[in-house]
Amino acid sequence: MAFRIPDKDKMGFKKLAALSDAEIDKLNSAINEVNITGKITVLARSIEKSLKMTFEDALDITRAIFSSKVTLLSSSDTKSEDFFSSIASSLIRENILDESGKKELISRLDFLIIKNNHIGDLAQAAKLYTKHERIFLSADVITDMRPLFGTMEENSEMTCIIYHNLEISIKEDGNNKTIYLSLDSDDLIQFKKSIEMAINKERTLEEMSGEKLKILRT
Repeated sequence: MAFRIPDKDKMGFKKLAALSDAEIDKLNSAINEVNITGKITVLARSIEKSLKMTFEDALDITRAIFSSKVTLLSSSDTKSEDFFSSIASSLIRENILDESGKKELISRLDFLIIKNNHIGDLAQAAKLYTKHERIFLSADVITDMRPLFGTMEENSEMTCIIYHNLEISIKEDGNNKTIYLSLDSDDLIQFKKSIEMAINKERTLEEMSGEKLKILRT
């Protein structure tokens, strides 16, 4: 089975292959300690802390693991051993992995992706989370005050206006974008109410689900 590894995942596989056996065990523990979330950065932070590596390295490894699991979830007729062997062979052809490391990488992928059931829930959540056209990344509110010079008369008080800029960062079509929205005090209050309502609805749904359903937090 021929398989082309996306460029963004290649370094993750290389770094995964370079880990020691003790570090692989720590990596597996870091995966199991993470609550279900659709954001791969949460798992990357756990790996960064557990293995004491840079966030960039942890994120590369996380992407490689997640992309592999998502591919397997999307291709039910693909055998995992064939898939992992294809990944290793592709890395060898591109001189990213030595031939001597093929068997070890396949074993590690099987250990982390197949034998670890938790990674399946994490990958499913990430798959659903990233299925949307636009994905929320972060938000910030910048508050400013501006004087209205046209209203100022001699020896009178200066009139000012306070306004807020809501800065929302999103990922759209694979690219990071930033949207700016102008808000006043009433807008902020309404926005706060909407967020509080959403949080309360989530709590209600969790309570209604009882113990028979496992909630996957995205």
